[in-house]
Amino acid sequence: MQAGVSCYCFNALFLSGDMTLPDAIDFVGTKTEAECFEPLTRFWAEGRDVNEQAVEVKAQLDALGLTVSCYTLDSNFGTPDDEKRQQSIATSIERLE
Repeated sequence: MQAGVSCYCFNALFLSGDMTLPDAIDFVGTKTEAECFEPLTRFWAEGRDVNEQAVEVKAQLDALGLTVSCYTLDSNFGTPDDEKRQQSIATSIERLE
């Protein structure tokens, strides 16, 4: 088993603008003994290609000796709002392609 960190641990810092996803990866890779990191799609930079960012994140993780523990898609399949549920499904399928 590996010890890892989820990027959601940095949620408040992301929302305040005090930290970005690359900042969090750098922190985990240089200031902790974690072996892996969990990126969450909600924290990708808006307006940038998701696949391009994924390649950059993977390169940064590799450079720091971290692996990806899992890749978490921000979704809500349990919402009673059919339109929101269908959008969640469509977004998840799009991100996996």
